[in-house]
Amino acid sequence: MGTKNGAIVTKLEHPPGVPFSSDEVEKALKEHKPHVLYVAQSESSTGLLQPVEKLGSICHQNNCLLVVDTVASLGAAPFFMDRWEVDVVYSATQKAISCQTGLAPISFSSRAREKIASRKTKVQSYVFDVNKNMVQWGVDGVAKKYHHTYSSTLLLSLREALSMIAAEGLEQMWKRHSENTKRLCNGIEELGLELFIKDPAYRLPTVTAICIPEGVESPGSLNAYCMEKHKVEFGAALPPLVGKVWRIGIMGYNSTEWHTNKALSVFKDGLLHIGYTPKAAKVKAEL
Repeated sequence: MGTKNGAIVTKLEHPPGVPFSSDEVEKALKEHKPHVLYVAQSESSTGLLQPVEKLGSICHQNNCLLVVDTVASLGAAPFFMDRWEVDVVYSATQKAISCQTGLAPISFSSRAREKIASRKTKVQSYVFDVNKNMVQWGVDGVAKKYHHTYSSTLLLSLREALSMIAAEGLEQMWKRHSENTKRLCNGIEELGLELFIKDPAYRLPTVTAICIPEGVESPGSLNAYCMEKHKVEFGAALPPLVGKVWRIGIMGYNSTEWHTNKALSVFKDGLLHIGYTPKAAKVKAEL
Protein backbone atom coordinates (compact mmCIF):
# COMPACT_ATOMS: atom_id res chain seq x y z
CA MET A 1 0.00 0.00 0.00
CA GLY A 2 2.81 2.36 0.83
CA THR A 3 4.62 1.71 -2.43
CA LYS A 4 1.44 2.26 -4.45
CA ASN A 5 1.11 5.67 -2.81
CA GLY A 6 4.66 6.70 -3.63
CA ALA A 7 6.33 5.89 -0.32
CA ILE A 8 9.84 4.48 -0.10
CA VAL A 9 9.23 1.27 1.84
CA THR A 10 11.75 -0.86 3.71
CA LYS A 11 10.43 -4.21 4.92
CA LEU A 12 11.55 -5.76 8.18
CA GLU A 13 11.09 -9.48 7.71
CA HIS A 14 11.11 -12.52 9.96
CA PRO A 15 10.06 -16.09 9.26
CA PRO A 16 6.26 -16.38 9.59
CA GLY A 17 5.12 -16.45 13.21
CA VAL A 18 8.30 -15.00 14.70
CA PRO A 19 7.78 -11.70 16.59
CA PHE A 20 10.11 -8.72 16.41
CA SER A 21 11.88 -7.62 19.58
CA SER A 22 12.00 -3.95 20.53
CA ASP A 23 15.79 -4.05 20.14
CA GLU A 24 15.46 -5.26 16.55
CA VAL A 25 13.00 -2.48 15.79
CA GLU A 26 15.23 0.16 17.37
CA LYS A 27 18.23 -1.04 15.38
CA ALA A 28 16.23 -0.87 12.14
CA LEU A 29 14.98 2.65 12.92
CA LYS A 30 18.52 3.89 13.49
CA GLU A 31 19.70 2.26 10.28
CA HIS A 32 16.89 3.25 7.89
CA LYS A 33 15.62 6.47 9.57
CA PRO A 34 11.98 6.14 8.43
CA HIS A 35 9.28 8.74 9.00
CA VAL A 36 6.69 6.08 9.85
CA LEU A 37 6.83 2.59 11.32
CA TYR A 38 3.87 0.37 10.47
CA VAL A 39 3.31 -2.76 12.53
CA ALA A 40 0.46 -5.25 12.96
CA GLN A 41 -0.31 -6.11 16.57
CA SER A 42 -2.48 -8.94 15.25
CA GLU A 43 -0.97 -11.05 12.48
CA SER A 44 -3.92 -13.27 11.68
CA SER A 45 -2.33 -15.39 8.93
CA THR A 46 -0.08 -17.02 11.55
CA GLY A 47 -1.97 -16.28 14.77
CA LEU A 48 0.84 -14.06 16.08
CA LEU A 49 0.36 -11.34 18.70
CA GLN A 50 3.19 -8.84 18.16
CA PRO A 51 4.22 -6.86 21.28
CA VAL A 52 3.92 -3.14 20.56
CA GLU A 53 3.91 -1.53 24.02
CA LYS A 54 7.55 -0.34 23.82
CA LEU A 55 7.61 0.73 20.19
CA GLY A 56 6.02 4.17 20.58
CA SER A 57 8.75 5.63 22.75
CA ILE A 58 11.42 4.02 20.57
CA CYS A 59 9.87 5.55 17.45
CA HIS A 60 9.66 9.02 18.96
CA GLN A 61 13.28 8.88 20.10
CA ASN A 62 14.11 8.32 16.43
CA ASN A 63 11.78 11.01 15.00
CA CYS A 64 9.36 8.42 13.66
CA LEU A 65 5.58 7.97 13.89
CA LEU A 66 4.08 4.63 14.95
CA VAL A 67 1.06 3.19 13.10
CA VAL A 68 -0.51 0.00 14.50
CA ASP A 69 -2.94 -2.41 12.84
CA THR A 70 -5.32 -3.92 15.42
CA VAL A 71 -7.82 -5.45 12.98
CA ALA A 72 -7.80 -8.90 14.60
CA SER A 73 -6.96 -7.86 18.17
CA LEU A 74 -9.02 -4.80 19.14
CA GLY A 75 -11.38 -5.82 21.92
CA ALA A 76 -9.66 -9.19 22.39
CA ALA A 77 -6.18 -8.17 23.54
CA PRO A 78 -5.04 -5.25 25.72
CA PHE A 79 -4.21 -2.09 23.80
CA PHE A 80 -3.45 1.37 25.22
CA MET A 81 -2.95 4.00 22.54
CA ASP A 82 -1.94 6.91 24.78
CA ARG A 83 0.06 4.92 27.33
CA TRP A 84 2.00 3.15 24.59
CA GLU A 85 2.51 6.41 22.64
CA VAL A 86 0.90 5.09 19.45
CA ASP A 87 0.35 7.77 16.80
CA VAL A 88 -2.21 6.09 14.57
CA VAL A 89 -4.26 2.99 15.28
CA TYR A 90 -6.88 1.49 13.03
CA SER A 91 -9.02 -1.61 13.23
CA ALA A 92 -12.12 -3.29 11.82
CA THR A 93 -15.55 -3.92 13.26
CA GLN A 94 -16.27 -7.45 12.06
CA LYS A 95 -13.91 -9.42 14.30
CA ALA A 96 -13.77 -9.16 18.11
CA ILE A 97 -16.06 -6.10 18.06
CA SER A 98 -18.83 -8.41 16.72
CA CYS A 99 -20.25 -5.95 14.19
CA GLN A 100 -20.70 -6.16 10.42
CA THR A 101 -17.84 -5.54 8.08
CA GLY A 102 -17.63 -2.15 6.40
CA LEU A 103 -16.27 0.21 9.05
CA ALA A 104 -12.67 0.92 10.04
CA PRO A 105 -12.29 2.68 13.42
CA ILE A 106 -9.22 4.91 13.44
CA SER A 107 -7.58 7.28 15.91
CA PHE A 108 -4.78 9.84 15.60
CA SER A 109 -2.42 11.29 18.18
CA SER A 110 -1.76 15.02 18.27
CA ARG A 111 1.68 14.32 16.83
CA ALA A 112 0.16 12.48 13.86
CA ARG A 113 -2.43 15.20 13.30
CA GLU A 114 0.26 17.87 13.18
CA LYS A 115 2.18 15.81 10.64
CA ILE A 116 -0.92 15.36 8.47
CA ALA A 117 -1.88 19.04 8.66
CA SER A 118 1.60 20.16 7.59
CA ARG A 119 1.97 17.84 4.60
CA LYS A 120 3.14 19.55 1.41
CA THR A 121 1.56 17.21 -1.14
CA LYS A 122 -2.16 16.91 -1.81
CA VAL A 123 -4.02 13.85 -0.57
CA GLN A 124 -4.76 11.61 -3.56
CA SER A 125 -8.04 10.27 -2.18
CA TYR A 126 -11.14 12.37 -1.62
CA VAL A 127 -12.93 9.97 0.73
CA PHE A 128 -9.81 9.20 2.80
CA ASP A 129 -8.62 12.78 3.23
CA VAL A 130 -8.16 12.81 7.01
CA ASN A 131 -8.24 16.60 7.33
CA LYS A 132 -11.64 16.79 5.63
CA ASN A 133 -12.95 13.81 7.59
CA MET A 134 -11.97 15.50 10.85
CA VAL A 135 -14.15 18.47 9.91
CA GLN A 136 -17.09 16.13 9.33
CA TRP A 137 -16.36 14.47 12.70
CA GLY A 138 -16.32 17.84 14.46
CA VAL A 139 -12.85 17.32 15.93
CA ASP A 140 -11.77 19.98 18.45
CA GLY A 141 -15.28 21.39 18.51
CA VAL A 142 -15.19 22.84 15.01
CA ALA A 143 -18.50 23.20 13.20
CA LYS A 144 -19.24 19.97 11.38
CA LYS A 145 -19.23 20.16 7.60
CA TYR A 146 -20.51 17.46 5.26
CA HIS A 147 -17.83 15.51 3.45
CA HIS A 148 -19.41 12.21 2.40
CA THR A 149 -22.27 9.93 3.44
CA TYR A 150 -21.76 7.13 5.94
CA SER A 151 -23.90 4.02 6.27
CA SER A 152 -26.37 4.74 9.07
CA THR A 153 -27.09 1.02 9.38
CA LEU A 154 -23.44 0.21 10.02
CA LEU A 155 -23.04 3.06 12.51
CA LEU A 156 -26.11 1.96 14.48
CA SER A 157 -24.84 -1.62 14.45
CA LEU A 158 -21.48 -0.47 15.77
CA ARG A 159 -23.18 1.55 18.49
CA GLU A 160 -25.03 -1.58 19.64
CA ALA A 161 -21.85 -3.68 19.54
CA LEU A 162 -19.99 -1.07 21.62
CA SER A 163 -22.84 -0.94 24.13
CA MET A 164 -22.51 -4.71 24.58
CA ILE A 165 -18.77 -4.31 25.15
CA ALA A 166 -19.40 -1.56 27.70
CA ALA A 167 -21.91 -3.77 29.51
CA GLU A 168 -19.45 -6.67 29.70
CA GLY A 169 -16.42 -4.53 30.51
CA LEU A 170 -13.29 -4.33 28.39
CA GLU A 171 -11.07 -6.14 30.90
CA GLN A 172 -13.57 -8.99 31.15
CA MET A 173 -13.70 -9.16 27.36
CA TRP A 174 -9.92 -9.51 27.21
CA LYS A 175 -10.07 -12.22 29.87
CA ARG A 176 -12.81 -14.11 28.03
CA HIS A 177 -10.85 -14.19 24.79
CA SER A 178 -7.67 -15.24 26.58
CA GLU A 179 -9.38 -18.09 28.44
CA ASN A 180 -11.11 -19.47 25.36
CA THR A 181 -7.94 -19.30 23.28
CA LYS A 182 -6.11 -21.26 25.98
CA ARG A 183 -8.99 -23.76 25.99
CA LEU A 184 -8.74 -24.11 22.22
CA CYS A 185 -4.95 -24.48 22.24
CA ASN A 186 -5.06 -27.09 25.00
CA GLY A 187 -7.68 -29.03 23.08
CA ILE A 188 -5.63 -28.95 19.89
CA GLU A 189 -2.55 -30.22 21.71
CA GLU A 190 -4.63 -32.98 23.33
CA LEU A 191 -5.50 -34.09 19.81
CA GLY A 192 -1.78 -34.60 19.24
CA LEU A 193 -1.37 -31.61 16.92
CA GLU A 194 1.24 -28.87 17.01
CA LEU A 195 0.44 -25.17 17.30
CA PHE A 196 2.22 -22.88 14.86
CA ILE A 197 3.00 -20.25 17.52
CA LYS A 198 5.02 -22.12 20.14
CA ASP A 199 5.20 -19.49 22.88
CA PRO A 200 1.78 -18.86 24.48
CA ALA A 201 2.79 -15.24 25.18
CA TYR A 202 2.72 -14.51 21.44
CA ARG A 203 -0.52 -16.29 20.56
CA LEU A 204 -3.27 -14.11 19.16
CA PRO A 205 -6.47 -14.47 21.24
CA THR A 206 -8.68 -14.52 18.15
CA VAL A 207 -7.00 -16.70 15.51
CA THR A 208 -5.08 -19.92 16.15
CA ALA A 209 -2.88 -21.56 13.51
CA ILE A 210 -2.42 -25.35 13.66
CA CYS A 211 0.39 -27.17 11.89
CA ILE A 212 -0.83 -29.70 9.34
CA PRO A 213 0.71 -33.10 10.17
CA GLU A 214 2.99 -34.84 7.72
CA GLY A 215 1.17 -37.27 5.50
CA VAL A 216 -2.04 -35.26 5.21
CA GLU A 217 -2.42 -34.94 1.44
CA SER A 218 -5.53 -32.77 1.08
CA PRO A 219 -5.83 -30.50 4.13
CA GLY A 220 -8.39 -28.30 2.38
CA SER A 221 -10.88 -31.17 2.33
CA LEU A 222 -11.15 -30.88 6.13
CA ASN A 223 -12.47 -27.34 5.79
CA ALA A 224 -14.94 -28.33 3.07
CA TYR A 225 -16.20 -31.36 5.03
CA CYS A 226 -16.72 -29.43 8.27
CA MET A 227 -18.62 -26.73 6.44
CA GLU A 228 -20.82 -29.15 4.53
CA LYS A 229 -21.63 -31.50 7.42
CA HIS A 230 -21.52 -29.25 10.48
CA LYS A 231 -21.92 -25.74 9.01
CA VAL A 232 -18.71 -24.78 10.80
CA GLU A 233 -16.15 -22.93 8.70
CA PHE A 234 -12.43 -23.03 9.48
CA GLY A 235 -10.12 -20.49 7.91
CA ALA A 236 -8.01 -21.39 4.91
CA ALA A 237 -4.29 -20.73 5.13
CA LEU A 238 -2.81 -17.64 3.51
CA PRO A 239 0.54 -17.36 1.68
CA PRO A 240 3.21 -18.39 2.50
CA LEU A 241 1.56 -20.98 4.75
CA VAL A 242 -0.86 -22.54 2.25
CA GLY A 243 -0.83 -26.29 2.84
CA LYS A 244 1.06 -25.87 6.10
CA VAL A 245 -1.53 -24.72 8.64
CA TRP A 246 -5.22 -24.73 9.45
CA ARG A 247 -6.68 -21.66 11.15
CA ILE A 248 -9.48 -21.49 13.71
CA GLY A 249 -11.05 -18.15 14.62
CA ILE A 250 -12.69 -17.81 18.04
CA MET A 251 -13.61 -14.16 18.56
CA GLY A 252 -16.34 -11.73 19.56
CA TYR A 253 -19.64 -13.35 20.46
CA ASN A 254 -18.19 -16.73 19.38
CA SER A 255 -15.53 -16.57 22.08
CA THR A 256 -17.37 -18.77 24.58
CA GLU A 257 -16.65 -22.12 26.18
CA TRP A 258 -19.50 -23.74 24.22
CA HIS A 259 -18.35 -22.43 20.84
CA THR A 260 -14.75 -23.40 21.59
CA ASN A 261 -15.69 -26.96 22.52
CA LYS A 262 -17.95 -27.14 19.47
CA ALA A 263 -15.08 -26.08 17.22
CA LEU A 264 -12.81 -28.72 18.76
CA SER A 265 -15.42 -31.43 18.34
CA VAL A 266 -16.06 -30.57 14.70
CA PHE A 267 -12.34 -30.23 13.99
CA LYS A 268 -11.72 -33.69 15.46
CA ASP A 269 -14.42 -35.14 13.21
CA GLY A 270 -12.79 -33.40 10.25
CA LEU A 271 -9.45 -35.00 11.10
CA LEU A 272 -11.06 -38.43 11.12
CA HIS A 273 -12.70 -37.69 7.77
CA ILE A 274 -9.36 -36.97 6.08
CA GLY A 275 -7.82 -40.11 7.53
CA TYR A 276 -5.85 -38.64 10.41
CA THR A 277 -6.40 -40.35 13.75
CA PRO A 278 -6.10 -37.81 16.57
CA LYS A 279 -5.32 -38.68 20.15
CA ALA A 280 -8.23 -38.94 22.57
CA ALA A 281 -9.41 -35.52 23.72
CA LYS A 282 -11.91 -34.24 26.22
CA VAL A 283 -14.39 -32.56 23.91
CA LYS A 284 -17.64 -31.53 25.58
CA ALA A 285 -19.78 -30.27 22.72
CA GLU A 286 -21.80 -32.82 20.82
CA LEU A 287 -21.71 -33.07 17.05
